[in-house]
Formats: sequence, structure tokens, C-alpha cells
Amino acid sequence: GGPTRSAFGTIFEDPTVKLSLIVPAYNEEARLDTMLDETMEYLHERRARQGPAEFSFEIIIVDDGSSDSTAEVALNACRRYPGEIKL
Repeated sequence: GGPTRSAFGTIFEDPTVKLSLIVPAYNEEARLDTMLDETMEYLHERRARQGPAEFSFEIIIVDDGSSDSTAEVALNACRRYPGEIKL
């Protein structure tokens, strides 16, 4: 057999998306929802202009133990934009 394939891929494979946007979010419940909606509007418009074959994206929200409702806001965004926003 050949080499074992990693579940995460390698640097030698073609990318699956053109843009990965990493959003660190700590106690951002008040601002996160608006920022994500505005960002998604821009990214959807860009994908419509360029075409899905030329422009694809993902948003990855990183919450490291917020004491407010940041994680809940992020999860709701994941439900609104399935497959595009990840937590």
C-alpha cells in the first residue's frame, strides 16, 4: 500500500476552499452576529461575481472559554450559514 492519508490533508493537496477566515472571539456576543452577517453578505456577493469555481470560503470561529453567550451566537450563525461557518 501507499502512504496513509491524513484526515486533515497535506500541504501537497489542492486546497478545498480559496479563503479560510479565522475569527478569534472572546466575549464577543454583542458584536459577533453583526460582524458575521456583514462578512457573509460581502463573501456571498464576491462569490456571485467571481463564480463558485473561482471563489469559495469558510469562516472558522474560535471561542476559547468566553464567559458570555459568544458560543451560542456562533452556533446560531452556524445554523444560519450551514457549511460556511464552523465553530
